[in-house]
Amino acid sequence: MSIKKLSNNRSLISRAKTAFPTDDVQKAAYVVVTDSKTKKVNLVVFPSDVRVGDKSNPRLQSNVDVAGSLSTVGDISCESDMTVTGDITVTGKIISTGGELSVKDDGYVNFGDTDGEDGRGIRDNSGKIEFKVTGGEWTEMGSSSGTVTSVGLSDGDLIDTTGTNPITKSGTITINVDLSELTDGTAAIDGATDEMVYLDAGSQKRKQIDEIDLGQFNNDQAWTSNAGTVTSVGITDGNLIDSSGGPITSAGNITLAVDLSELSTSVSNTDGDFFVVVSSANAQKKLTKANINLSGFNNDTGFTTGGALDSRYIVKETALVDGDETLVTATFPAAAITNTDVVSSYSEGAFTIASTGDYRVSVHIALITAQNSRNNVYLNTKFTNGGSTYEEYTSAKDNIDNETSVLFEIPTAYFTFTDDTTRTVEIIVNADVGTEGDNIGTSDKFGNPSGMIEITKLS
Repeated sequence: MSIKKLSNNRSLISRAKTAFPTDDVQKAAYVVVTDSKTKKVNLVVFPSDVRVGDKSNPRLQSNVDVAGSLSTVGDISCESDMTVTGDITVTGKIISTGGELSVKDDGYVNFGDTDGEDGRGIRDNSGKIEFKVTGGEWTEMGSSSGTVTSVGLSDGDLIDTTGTNPITKSGTITINVDLSELTDGTAAIDGATDEMVYLDAGSQKRKQIDEIDLGQFNNDQAWTSNAGTVTSVGITDGNLIDSSGGPITSAGNITLAVDLSELSTSVSNTDGDFFVVVSSANAQKKLTKANINLSGFNNDTGFTTGGALDSRYIVKETALVDGDETLVTATFPAAAITNTDVVSSYSEGAFTIASTGDYRVSVHIALITAQNSRNNVYLNTKFTNGGSTYEEYTSAKDNIDNETSVLFEIPTAYFTFTDDTTRTVEIIVNADVGTEGDNIGTSDKFGNPSGMIEITKLS
Protein backbone atom coordinates (compact mmCIF):
# COMPACT_ATOMS: atom_id res chain seq x y z
CA MET A 1 0.00 0.00 0.00
CA SER A 2 1.17 3.56 -0.77
CA ILE A 3 0.07 6.78 0.84
CA LYS A 4 0.13 10.00 -1.19
CA LYS A 5 0.03 13.28 0.71
CA LEU A 6 -1.55 16.13 -1.18
CA SER A 7 -1.57 19.83 -0.46
CA ASN A 8 -3.87 21.35 2.14
CA ASN A 9 -3.26 18.38 4.47
CA ARG A 10 -4.84 15.96 1.98
CA SER A 11 -3.62 12.33 1.49
CA LEU A 12 -4.12 9.55 -1.08
CA ILE A 13 -3.78 5.84 -0.27
CA SER A 14 -2.98 3.28 -2.98
CA ARG A 15 -2.37 -0.46 -2.90
CA ALA A 16 0.52 -0.08 -5.36
CA LYS A 17 3.61 1.96 -4.61
CA THR A 18 3.34 4.35 -7.59
CA ALA A 19 -0.10 3.72 -9.08
CA PHE A 20 -1.43 7.29 -8.73
CA PRO A 21 -3.49 9.06 -11.40
CA THR A 22 -1.47 11.76 -13.22
CA ASP A 23 -4.03 14.49 -12.53
CA ASP A 24 -3.89 13.80 -8.79
CA VAL A 25 -0.11 13.96 -8.75
CA GLN A 26 0.00 17.24 -10.70
CA LYS A 27 -2.39 18.83 -8.20
CA ALA A 28 -0.12 17.97 -5.24
CA ALA A 29 2.85 20.03 -4.08
CA TYR A 30 4.73 16.76 -3.62
CA VAL A 31 4.04 13.04 -3.34
CA VAL A 32 5.43 10.92 -0.52
CA VAL A 33 5.48 7.17 -1.01
CA THR A 34 5.70 5.28 2.35
CA ASP A 35 6.24 1.58 2.96
CA SER A 36 3.00 0.25 4.56
CA LYS A 37 4.79 -2.14 6.89
CA THR A 38 7.85 -0.20 8.03
CA LYS A 39 6.24 3.21 7.70
CA LYS A 40 9.49 4.42 6.09
CA VAL A 41 9.41 6.97 3.32
CA ASN A 42 10.59 5.26 0.12
CA LEU A 43 10.15 8.07 -2.40
CA VAL A 44 9.34 11.78 -2.57
CA VAL A 45 8.16 13.01 -5.98
CA PHE A 46 7.96 16.69 -6.91
CA PRO A 47 5.72 17.01 -9.99
CA SER A 48 7.04 20.49 -10.76
CA ASP A 49 10.38 22.36 -10.43
CA VAL A 50 11.86 22.43 -6.92
CA ARG A 51 13.80 25.45 -5.62
CA VAL A 52 15.49 25.38 -2.26
CA GLY A 53 16.33 28.85 -0.99
CA ASP A 54 16.62 32.07 -2.98
CA LYS A 55 20.00 33.37 -4.15
CA SER A 56 18.72 36.95 -4.29
CA ASN A 57 17.43 36.78 -0.73
CA PRO A 58 20.16 35.87 1.82
CA ARG A 59 17.57 35.01 4.46
CA LEU A 60 16.08 32.31 2.26
CA GLN A 61 19.39 30.71 1.14
CA SER A 62 19.82 27.08 2.29
CA ASN A 63 21.53 23.83 1.38
CA VAL A 64 20.04 20.55 0.12
CA ASP A 65 21.04 17.27 1.73
CA VAL A 66 19.82 14.00 0.22
CA ALA A 67 20.59 10.88 2.20
CA GLY A 68 19.41 8.50 -0.49
CA SER A 69 19.50 8.66 -4.27
CA LEU A 70 18.42 11.65 -6.32
CA SER A 71 16.67 11.06 -9.66
CA THR A 72 15.32 13.70 -12.04
CA VAL A 73 14.09 13.70 -15.62
CA GLY A 74 14.84 17.40 -16.02
CA ASP A 75 17.93 19.49 -15.21
CA ILE A 76 19.45 20.04 -11.77
CA SER A 77 20.42 23.68 -11.18
CA CYS A 78 22.31 24.48 -7.99
CA GLU A 79 22.74 28.01 -6.65
CA SER A 80 24.06 26.76 -3.30
CA ASP A 81 25.41 23.48 -1.90
CA MET A 82 23.77 20.13 -2.60
CA THR A 83 24.89 16.96 -0.85
CA VAL A 84 23.80 13.54 -2.14
CA THR A 85 24.87 10.42 -0.26
CA GLY A 86 23.50 7.99 -2.83
CA ASP A 87 23.34 8.06 -6.64
CA ILE A 88 22.38 11.01 -8.85
CA THR A 89 20.45 10.05 -11.97
CA VAL A 90 19.91 12.96 -14.34
CA THR A 91 18.25 12.67 -17.75
CA GLY A 92 18.92 16.36 -18.41
CA LYS A 93 22.04 18.18 -17.15
CA ILE A 94 23.57 19.39 -13.89
CA ILE A 95 24.04 23.19 -13.78
CA SER A 96 26.00 24.91 -11.01
CA THR A 97 25.35 28.62 -11.31
CA GLY A 98 27.00 29.83 -8.13
CA GLY A 99 28.48 26.98 -6.16
CA GLU A 100 30.77 24.02 -6.74
CA LEU A 101 30.25 20.40 -7.79
CA SER A 102 32.11 18.15 -5.33
CA VAL A 103 32.85 14.43 -5.50
CA LYS A 104 33.98 12.41 -2.48
CA ASP A 105 37.63 11.35 -2.07
CA ASP A 106 38.60 8.49 -4.38
CA GLY A 107 35.28 8.98 -6.19
CA TYR A 108 34.47 8.47 -9.87
CA VAL A 109 32.68 10.49 -12.52
CA ASN A 110 31.79 7.88 -15.12
CA PHE A 111 30.28 8.13 -18.59
CA GLY A 112 28.01 5.42 -19.95
CA ASP A 113 26.51 2.43 -18.18
CA THR A 114 29.69 1.06 -16.54
CA ASP A 115 30.56 2.54 -13.13
CA GLY A 116 33.71 2.71 -11.07
CA GLU A 117 37.15 1.52 -12.15
CA ASP A 118 35.85 -0.58 -15.04
CA GLY A 119 34.09 2.38 -16.63
CA ARG A 120 35.51 5.40 -18.45
CA GLY A 121 35.63 8.94 -17.15
CA ILE A 122 37.43 10.86 -14.37
CA ARG A 123 38.45 9.73 -10.88
CA ASP A 124 40.34 10.82 -7.76
CA ASN A 125 43.13 8.36 -6.97
CA SER A 126 44.56 9.38 -3.56
CA GLY A 127 44.69 13.02 -4.60
CA LYS A 128 45.75 12.39 -8.22
CA ILE A 129 43.17 13.20 -10.86
CA GLU A 130 43.15 10.49 -13.54
CA PHE A 131 41.22 9.90 -16.76
CA LYS A 132 40.40 6.81 -18.79
CA VAL A 133 39.13 6.38 -22.37
CA THR A 134 37.45 3.34 -23.88
CA GLY A 135 40.00 0.51 -24.17
CA GLY A 136 42.63 2.55 -22.27
CA GLU A 137 44.11 2.66 -18.79
CA TRP A 138 43.65 5.14 -15.96
CA THR A 139 46.24 7.87 -16.64
CA GLU A 140 47.15 10.85 -14.51
CA MET A 141 46.16 14.16 -16.04
CA GLY A 142 49.22 16.24 -16.90
CA SER A 143 51.49 13.21 -16.70
CA SER A 144 54.20 12.97 -19.36
CA SER A 145 54.03 9.20 -19.41
CA GLY A 146 51.45 6.95 -20.96
CA THR A 147 50.84 4.64 -23.88
CA VAL A 148 50.34 6.20 -27.31
CA THR A 149 48.57 4.56 -30.23
CA SER A 150 51.01 5.79 -32.88
CA VAL A 151 53.30 8.80 -33.22
CA GLY A 152 55.48 9.04 -36.33
CA LEU A 153 57.58 11.62 -38.10
CA SER A 154 58.20 11.88 -41.86
CA ASP A 155 61.54 13.25 -43.03
CA GLY A 156 61.01 16.60 -44.75
CA ASP A 157 63.49 18.97 -46.42
CA LEU A 158 66.84 18.98 -44.53
CA ILE A 159 65.41 16.69 -41.77
CA ASP A 160 66.58 13.14 -40.96
CA THR A 161 65.04 11.00 -38.21
CA THR A 162 66.43 7.95 -36.40
CA GLY A 163 65.19 5.72 -33.61
CA THR A 164 61.78 4.12 -33.16
CA ASN A 165 59.60 5.63 -35.87
CA PRO A 166 56.67 5.43 -35.59
CA ILE A 167 56.30 5.01 -31.80
CA THR A 168 53.33 2.77 -31.04
CA LYS A 169 53.82 2.48 -27.27
CA SER A 170 57.01 4.19 -26.05
CA GLY A 171 60.33 5.21 -27.48
CA THR A 172 62.44 8.11 -28.70
CA ILE A 173 62.76 9.69 -32.14
CA THR A 174 65.95 11.61 -32.85
CA ILE A 175 65.64 14.56 -35.27
CA ASN A 176 68.72 15.90 -37.10
CA VAL A 177 69.17 18.73 -39.59
CA ASP A 178 70.88 17.38 -42.76
CA LEU A 179 72.25 20.29 -44.82
CA SER A 180 73.64 17.84 -47.41
CA GLU A 181 70.07 17.68 -48.77
CA LEU A 182 70.25 21.32 -49.89
CA THR A 183 69.88 21.75 -53.65
CA ASP A 184 73.27 22.00 -55.37
CA GLY A 185 73.54 25.54 -56.72
CA THR A 186 74.85 25.70 -60.29
CA ALA A 187 74.18 29.36 -61.11
CA ALA A 188 76.76 32.07 -60.46
CA ILE A 189 76.63 33.72 -57.03
CA ASP A 190 74.89 37.12 -57.02
CA GLY A 191 76.26 38.99 -54.03
CA ALA A 192 73.52 41.61 -54.26
CA THR A 193 70.70 39.08 -53.74
CA ASP A 194 72.16 35.77 -52.46
CA GLU A 195 72.56 35.22 -48.71
CA MET A 196 74.52 33.02 -46.29
CA VAL A 197 73.30 31.48 -43.02
CA TYR A 198 75.54 32.07 -39.98
CA LEU A 199 75.54 32.10 -36.16
CA ASP A 200 75.87 35.51 -34.51
CA ALA A 201 77.10 34.60 -31.01
CA GLY A 202 74.74 31.62 -31.07
CA SER A 203 71.84 33.46 -32.70
CA GLN A 204 70.80 32.07 -36.09
CA LYS A 205 70.83 34.72 -38.79
CA ARG A 206 71.26 35.24 -42.54
CA LYS A 207 73.28 37.93 -44.31
CA GLN A 208 73.58 39.16 -47.89
CA ILE A 209 76.89 38.04 -49.40
CA ASP A 210 78.08 41.47 -50.56
CA GLU A 211 77.68 42.68 -46.96
CA ILE A 212 80.32 40.24 -45.66
CA ASP A 213 83.85 41.67 -45.33
CA LEU A 214 86.63 39.53 -46.78
CA GLY A 215 88.81 40.54 -43.85
CA GLN A 216 86.62 38.44 -41.54
CA PHE A 217 87.71 35.20 -43.26
CA ASN A 218 90.89 33.23 -42.47
CA ASN A 219 93.55 34.51 -44.89
CA ASP A 220 95.35 31.17 -45.22
CA GLN A 221 96.83 32.32 -48.57
CA ALA A 222 98.47 35.35 -46.98
CA TRP A 223 96.93 37.71 -49.53
CA THR A 224 97.70 41.38 -49.08
CA SER A 225 95.86 44.53 -50.09
CA ASN A 226 98.97 46.38 -51.20
CA ALA A 227 101.07 46.41 -54.39
CA GLY A 228 104.51 44.90 -54.26
CA THR A 229 107.20 42.85 -55.97
CA VAL A 230 106.11 39.60 -57.53
CA THR A 231 107.98 36.41 -56.78
CA SER A 232 107.72 34.96 -60.26
CA VAL A 233 105.40 35.43 -63.25
CA GLY A 234 105.86 33.29 -66.32
CA ILE A 235 103.92 32.36 -69.45
CA THR A 236 103.90 29.02 -71.24
CA ASP A 237 103.52 29.27 -75.01
CA GLY A 238 100.28 27.68 -76.21
CA ASN A 239 98.86 27.13 -79.69
CA LEU A 240 99.84 29.98 -82.08
CA ILE A 241 101.44 31.97 -79.20
CA ASP A 242 105.12 32.89 -78.84
CA SER A 243 106.35 34.75 -75.75
CA SER A 244 109.58 36.47 -74.80
CA GLY A 245 110.90 38.29 -71.76
CA GLY A 246 109.72 35.84 -69.09
CA PRO A 247 109.66 34.72 -66.43
CA ILE A 248 109.62 37.98 -64.44
CA THR A 249 111.00 37.56 -60.91
CA SER A 250 111.08 41.22 -59.91
CA ALA A 251 109.76 43.61 -62.56
CA GLY A 252 109.56 43.67 -66.34
CA ASN A 253 107.42 42.94 -69.40
CA ILE A 254 106.58 39.78 -71.29
CA THR A 255 105.98 40.11 -75.03
CA LEU A 256 103.32 37.92 -76.65
CA ALA A 257 103.04 37.31 -80.41
CA VAL A 258 100.64 35.29 -82.56
CA ASP A 259 102.52 32.75 -84.71
CA LEU A 260 100.24 31.45 -87.49
CA SER A 261 103.05 29.28 -88.85
CA GLU A 262 102.16 26.82 -86.09
CA LEU A 263 98.81 26.06 -87.77
CA SER A 264 98.51 22.47 -88.93
CA THR A 265 98.50 21.88 -92.71
CA SER A 266 95.25 20.68 -94.37
CA VAL A 267 94.58 19.46 -97.90
CA SER A 268 90.81 19.09 -97.43
CA ASN A 269 88.49 21.68 -98.93
CA THR A 270 86.02 21.23 -96.07
CA ASP A 271 88.56 22.58 -93.57
CA GLY A 272 88.41 26.01 -95.23
CA ASP A 273 85.06 27.25 -93.94
CA PHE A 274 86.32 30.69 -92.86
CA PHE A 275 89.14 33.14 -93.53
CA VAL A 276 90.47 35.58 -90.94
CA VAL A 277 90.20 39.11 -92.35
CA VAL A 278 90.95 42.64 -91.13
CA SER A 279 89.04 45.63 -92.52
CA SER A 280 90.49 49.05 -93.28
CA ALA A 281 89.00 50.16 -89.93
CA ASN A 282 91.11 47.42 -88.25
CA ALA A 283 88.00 45.36 -87.46
CA GLN A 284 89.05 41.73 -87.04
CA LYS A 285 86.52 39.18 -88.26
CA LYS A 286 86.13 35.72 -89.78
CA LEU A 287 84.68 35.66 -93.31
CA THR A 288 82.81 32.69 -94.79
CA LYS A 289 84.71 31.25 -97.76
CA ALA A 290 81.66 31.31 -100.04
CA ASN A 291 81.27 35.06 -99.44
CA ILE A 292 84.75 35.97 -100.71
CA ASN A 293 84.57 37.51 -104.19
CA LEU A 294 87.24 36.35 -106.62
CA SER A 295 87.41 39.89 -107.96
CA GLY A 296 88.96 40.95 -104.70
CA PHE A 297 92.09 38.89 -105.42
CA ASN A 298 95.00 39.75 -107.77
CA ASN A 299 94.25 38.05 -111.12
CA ASP A 300 97.89 37.29 -111.88
CA THR A 301 96.96 34.35 -114.16
CA GLY A 302 94.66 36.40 -116.40
CA PHE A 303 91.42 34.48 -115.82
CA THR A 304 88.51 35.79 -117.93
CA THR A 305 84.82 36.07 -117.15
CA GLY A 306 83.78 33.48 -119.78
CA GLY A 307 81.12 30.74 -119.39
CA ALA A 308 81.04 27.97 -116.86
CA LEU A 309 83.35 24.96 -117.14
CA ASP A 310 81.79 22.00 -118.88
CA SER A 311 82.46 18.54 -120.31
CA ARG A 312 80.54 16.98 -123.23
CA TYR A 313 80.33 13.33 -124.16
CA ILE A 314 78.64 11.74 -127.17
CA VAL A 315 76.80 8.43 -127.62
CA LYS A 316 77.82 6.25 -130.55
CA GLU A 317 75.37 4.03 -132.34
CA THR A 318 74.98 0.97 -130.13
CA ALA A 319 72.38 -1.32 -128.58
CA LEU A 320 71.39 -0.23 -125.06
CA VAL A 321 68.41 -2.23 -123.68
CA ASP A 322 67.83 -5.92 -124.47
CA GLY A 323 64.31 -7.22 -124.96
CA ASP A 324 64.11 -8.87 -121.55
CA GLU A 325 65.61 -5.87 -119.65
CA THR A 326 63.71 -2.96 -118.11
CA LEU A 327 66.59 -0.54 -117.47
CA VAL A 328 70.25 -0.10 -118.30
CA THR A 329 72.92 2.58 -117.85
CA ALA A 330 73.63 4.45 -121.07
CA THR A 331 77.28 4.45 -122.20
CA PHE A 332 79.04 7.40 -123.75
CA PRO A 333 82.25 5.96 -125.25
CA ALA A 334 83.63 9.09 -126.92
CA ALA A 335 84.30 12.55 -125.60
CA ALA A 336 83.56 15.59 -127.70
CA ILE A 337 84.79 18.10 -125.12
CA THR A 338 86.40 17.03 -121.90
CA ASN A 339 87.61 19.00 -118.89
CA THR A 340 89.22 17.16 -115.99
CA ASP A 341 88.27 20.02 -113.67
CA VAL A 342 84.66 18.94 -114.28
CA VAL A 343 84.83 15.17 -114.93
CA SER A 344 87.94 13.58 -113.54
CA SER A 345 87.26 10.10 -115.03
CA TYR A 346 84.68 7.95 -116.85
CA SER A 347 83.95 4.23 -116.63
CA GLU A 348 81.01 2.05 -117.76
CA GLY A 349 78.55 4.91 -118.01
CA ALA A 350 79.55 6.58 -114.70
CA PHE A 351 81.05 10.09 -114.80
CA THR A 352 83.21 10.87 -111.76
CA ILE A 353 82.80 14.54 -110.80
CA ALA A 354 86.11 16.29 -110.07
CA SER A 355 85.08 18.37 -107.04
CA THR A 356 82.18 19.40 -104.86
CA GLY A 357 79.88 22.22 -105.94
CA ASP A 358 76.83 23.00 -108.06
CA TYR A 359 76.43 21.22 -111.45
CA ARG A 360 74.02 21.17 -114.39
CA VAL A 361 73.43 18.10 -116.62
CA SER A 362 71.73 18.07 -120.07
CA VAL A 363 70.97 14.82 -121.98
CA HIS A 364 69.70 14.14 -125.56
CA ILE A 365 69.50 10.58 -126.95
CA ALA A 366 67.64 9.20 -130.04
CA LEU A 367 66.40 5.63 -129.55
CA ILE A 368 64.94 2.96 -131.86
CA THR A 369 63.78 -0.67 -131.49
CA ALA A 370 65.33 -3.54 -133.43
CA GLN A 371 61.91 -5.20 -133.96
CA ASN A 372 58.37 -4.91 -132.66
CA SER A 373 57.77 -2.03 -130.22
CA ARG A 374 58.61 -1.08 -126.59
CA ASN A 375 56.34 0.88 -124.25
CA ASN A 376 56.94 3.48 -121.54
CA VAL A 377 60.49 4.31 -122.56
CA TYR A 378 62.16 7.24 -120.71
CA LEU A 379 65.49 8.54 -119.34
CA ASN A 380 66.38 9.54 -115.79
CA THR A 381 69.46 10.99 -114.11
CA LYS A 382 71.20 9.18 -111.25
CA PHE A 383 73.39 11.29 -108.96
CA THR A 384 75.56 9.55 -106.33
CA ASN A 385 76.77 11.73 -103.46
CA GLY A 386 78.68 9.70 -100.88
CA GLY A 387 76.51 6.78 -99.80
CA SER A 388 73.26 8.28 -101.16
CA THR A 389 71.75 8.22 -104.65
CA TYR A 390 69.18 10.60 -106.15
CA GLU A 391 67.00 9.95 -109.25
CA GLU A 392 64.97 13.13 -109.40
CA TYR A 393 65.01 14.21 -113.07
CA THR A 394 63.27 12.18 -115.85
CA SER A 395 62.39 12.71 -119.49
CA ALA A 396 58.89 12.37 -120.90
CA LYS A 397 57.73 8.75 -121.39
CA ASP A 398 57.02 7.54 -124.92
CA ASN A 399 56.38 4.33 -126.85
CA ILE A 400 58.81 3.27 -129.62
CA ASP A 401 57.06 1.58 -132.53
CA ASN A 402 58.83 -0.99 -134.71
CA GLU A 403 61.89 0.63 -136.30
CA THR A 404 60.69 4.16 -135.46
CA SER A 405 63.15 6.59 -133.90
CA VAL A 406 62.16 8.71 -130.87
CA LEU A 407 64.19 11.57 -129.31
CA PHE A 408 64.37 11.56 -125.48
CA GLU A 409 65.64 14.63 -123.62
CA ILE A 410 66.38 15.93 -120.12
CA PRO A 411 67.12 19.59 -120.92
CA THR A 412 68.41 20.59 -117.45
CA ALA A 413 69.06 18.68 -114.25
CA TYR A 414 70.74 20.44 -111.32
CA PHE A 415 72.57 18.89 -108.38
CA THR A 416 74.92 20.02 -105.58
CA PHE A 417 77.72 17.60 -104.67
CA THR A 418 78.98 17.86 -101.06
CA ASP A 419 80.78 14.55 -100.43
CA ASP A 420 84.58 14.63 -100.60
CA THR A 421 85.05 11.05 -101.84
CA THR A 422 82.18 9.75 -104.02
CA ARG A 423 80.52 11.92 -106.70
CA THR A 424 79.13 10.37 -109.95
CA VAL A 425 76.53 11.04 -112.67
CA GLU A 426 74.77 8.27 -114.69
CA ILE A 427 71.98 8.27 -117.30
CA ILE A 428 69.51 5.37 -117.03
CA VAL A 429 67.34 4.14 -119.95
CA ASN A 430 64.04 2.59 -118.73
CA ALA A 431 61.35 0.61 -120.60
CA ASP A 432 58.63 -1.97 -120.03
CA VAL A 433 59.87 -5.51 -120.51
CA GLY A 434 59.57 -6.90 -124.04
CA THR A 435 60.31 -10.20 -125.79
CA GLU A 436 63.64 -11.56 -126.80
CA GLY A 437 65.01 -9.52 -129.68
CA ASP A 438 62.98 -6.38 -128.88
CA ASN A 439 66.22 -4.54 -128.19
CA ILE A 440 66.45 -0.75 -127.84
CA GLY A 441 69.42 0.98 -129.41
CA THR A 442 70.59 4.43 -130.47
CA SER A 443 69.52 6.01 -133.75
CA ASP A 444 71.27 8.57 -136.03
CA LYS A 445 68.05 9.60 -137.73
CA PHE A 446 68.12 13.01 -136.07
CA GLY A 447 71.82 13.50 -136.76
CA ASN A 448 75.15 12.17 -135.76
CA PRO A 449 76.07 11.59 -132.99
CA SER A 450 73.05 9.68 -131.72
CA GLY A 451 73.13 11.37 -128.37
CA MET A 452 75.09 13.67 -126.07
CA ILE A 453 75.45 14.45 -122.36
CA GLU A 454 76.71 17.84 -121.23
CA ILE A 455 77.96 18.26 -117.62
CA THR A 456 78.61 21.85 -116.54
CA LYS A 457 80.21 23.04 -113.26
CA LEU A 458 78.34 26.11 -112.07
CA SER A 459 80.23 26.88 -108.86
